[in-house]
Amino acid sequence: MREAARKPGGRMKRVGRLLHRTTRGLVARLEAPQKLGEPLLVRGKGEVGRIFDLFGPVSRPYALIRPRKGLGEEELASLLGKELYVEGGR
Repeated sequence: MREAARKPGGRMKRVGRLLHRTTRGLVARLEAPQKLGEPLLVRGKGEVGRIFDLFGPVSRPYALIRPRKGLGEEELASLLGKELYVEGGR
């Protein structure tokens, strides 16, 4: 299994939900600010991409996510509405 597709181990913290797809990537609504470049995961799927840009209200921003290479159109579509996590949740 490729490193980028590995399933996360250990604790995970829920940080938001995938809303829709654009020509620039995936858009998610976050529950709290996250760092640019932070890898985001979907439970059971592993890493789906990394935060490329943040916009909207600071307290609950939207994130533009650059999907990881190798995700096909059908797989990306199946991720919409899924909860997003980061590793190392407290």
